Amino acid sequence: MKTLLKWFIVLLVLVVLGAVAAIFLVPKFVPVSAYKSKIEKIVAEKTGCSFAMGNKTKISVFPWLGLQLADVHLGNPEGFTAENMVAAKNFEVRVKLFPLLSGNVEIDTFVLDSPRIFLEKSKNGLGNWQKIGPTAREGVASSKKSENKSDAEQNSLPISSLEVEHFSITNGVVQFVDKQTGLNKKVTDFNLSLANISLDEPIKMILKMRFDGMPLSIEGTAGPLGNPPGSKEMAVDFHVKAFDLIDCTLKGRLADPMNAFTFLGTLHLAPFSPKKLAAALKFDFPVQTTDPNVLEKVGFTGEFKITENAVSLAKSRLELDESLITFEGRVTEFNKPIIKAKINLDSIDLDRYLPPAAEKNQEAKTSVPAAEFKVAKNSVLRTMVLNAELTTGVVKVANIVIDAAKLVVLGKSGVFTVESASFDLYEGNLKAFGRTDLAASPVKSRIEVDVQDIQVKKLLQDAAKVTKLEGVLKSHLALKASGVSADEVLRSVQGQGRLLFNDGAIVGIDLAAMLQNATSFLQGKQQPAQKARTDFSELSVPFSLSNGIATITEAQMQSPFVRLEANGNANLVAQTMNVIVEPKIVATIKGQGDNEDRTGLMVPVRITGSFSDPKIRPEVTKSLQKALSNPAQMKKDVRSLEKKIMNLKNLF
Repeated sequence: MKTLLKWFIVLLVLVVLGAVAAIFLVPKFVPVSAYKSKIEKIVAEKTGCSFAMGNKTKISVFPWLGLQLADVHLGNPEGFTAENMVAAKNFEVRVKLFPLLSGNVEIDTFVLDSPRIFLEKSKNGLGNWQKIGPTAREGVASSKKSENKSDAEQNSLPISSLEVEHFSITNGVVQFVDKQTGLNKKVTDFNLSLANISLDEPIKMILKMRFDGMPLSIEGTAGPLGNPPGSKEMAVDFHVKAFDLIDCTLKGRLADPMNAFTFLGTLHLAPFSPKKLAAALKFDFPVQTTDPNVLEKVGFTGEFKITENAVSLAKSRLELDESLITFEGRVTEFNKPIIKAKINLDSIDLDRYLPPAAEKNQEAKTSVPAAEFKVAKNSVLRTMVLNAELTTGVVKVANIVIDAAKLVVLGKSGVFTVESASFDLYEGNLKAFGRTDLAASPVKSRIEVDVQDIQVKKLLQDAAKVTKLEGVLKSHLALKASGVSADEVLRSVQGQGRLLFNDGAIVGIDLAAMLQNATSFLQGKQQPAQKARTDFSELSVPFSLSNGIATITEAQMQSPFVRLEANGNANLVAQTMNVIVEPKIVATIKGQGDNEDRTGLMVPVRITGSFSDPKIRPEVTKSLQKALSNPAQMKKDVRSLEKKIMNLKNLF
């Protein structure tokens, strides 16, 4: 027994001595260079690209298990420009040997020096990185094998602990070239340093680089990762600076990222100029605006929460030039999104952000015909549920100034409803209710509008540069239409309404002079410039709409000296009109500063032509037919009419 024990101890000592000898002698006597060609051949076979290593390859075993490579080159696949896809000047990694036996990974050094990565997309859209690695069949098999693993197996690490003393990537270069688009972007001076790497402590990161020559840096901490990673709540605190324009801070906490992912944080983006950013990146700015001085200041601050199936924002502020937008909202169920939002806009001039006039015309010529607009059954417009509220201060759009507005919009199953809309403008108010059914084919819409006490003069001046009408507008209309484009809507519109103007005037025309007896009218008397207006106490225009044609019946105007009735129609598509205005009552306003003789034969007026250039002329034929029914009056008036009848041709 003693002899057996003696030989066992001797054998154990020999094994230990042999292991120690191997640790110290293997790195010195094993000819690493002899295996260099075999390693290069294996890598080349696995990647499908040439692979080469320099002659300064070193291996160490004790006290660190180490590997050092120099001048590593992975060639580009056939058909691409650069000689190498990946290259590195030096690579070194050193791991403590004995802790590995107990599952503890302690890395002293991980250094990658001067890596060069060249990414290229060919003219047919194929990237050089897509031709690296296993075949498609091997990839599918690997994917299926991975799918068969349990979540616990995929998420867990086969180690007890991890510590990295020094991790760095220095002097890196990454270049991307797209032969399809001509895009060529380059990252230089890439330097990444990670400190305090472990599973139980926050990791400190410093990343600095230059993107197309412009500085970019990210500094901060993240962690602890936990073991397994994601088992602990992880704090994140990063500060990003980019291109001498962007200054952004992200702070938050990430909980259970491997299972019920939740990230709660704050984001602060200091105001910057998107136009300057696009110029710095050498991109054409995608938006052309009427005012070239807009989109020069954008900033954001807000709190957010992100989970696997929801995103929410709170206490969010967006600065847009001189405007401030505050909002909060939530989106859940991304496949069939449920959206709830509340937005407040202090003021904005939207006209400054619209495309220039020439670009608007070009867009109209190249736009897809509205008849081709269809909402697919699986479109987000059909599946989403929306509840949005918008309040604003002063907003200018189409040169119309809205002092305040509030809208509530609901949407479900492709049907969107303006539940309520209120606009304060021009000393009055406009309220509206609307509904659009995008699920219908064609799209169907209806709207009801109620207007109270809007000052028409200023409204028309701003909206259409028209100064021919004054007064206080009250109106109600109910319309329905189908289609998407303005032309489709106008052609299909149906409904009715009434425009009521009080205490106003038609400026630039004296209807009394045009409609009075033939004597004064045919003498061609000119009204003084200051009297070229027709005051009225009430102008009522009831109308109905059918297939784009507005029919006016018994529109009436009451003024101090004349009562008018109008009938006719207007084509909203062609923007033309044909309306006849007839006098009903003649009165005198002598004693009120008017000494003109306004009695006698009343002459109707016909208004024809386009909306932008209407033509007004007297209806003498109809007036004569009326006079024939009263011979006594006809004798009195026709004598004067005969002398002036030749002047009529100047009016046509």
